Amino acid sequence: MRPHELATGETDEAVAGIADLGQGVSVPRGVPWFPVDVEERSVRWGLQHLIERTARHGGHADILRESLDGATLSL
Repeated sequence: MRPHELATGETDEAVAGIADLGQGVSVPRGVPWFPVDVEERSVRWGLQHLIERTARHGGHADILRESLDGATLSL
């Protein structure tokens, strides 16, 4: 199985296990890209954000390379 197929399967499994996509998830504190006046976001918002970010950066070389060789970069 290719890395992206594995990730897709794991994501499908995780999402299928969530009974309510409207349930809240705490917003991390001290992270500059999260607004300070928002305490939580819905799971639905998180999934939509993940899809949007993946689509936006889908052409970047690191994502293409990861799909080919399966290696990930550690930050």
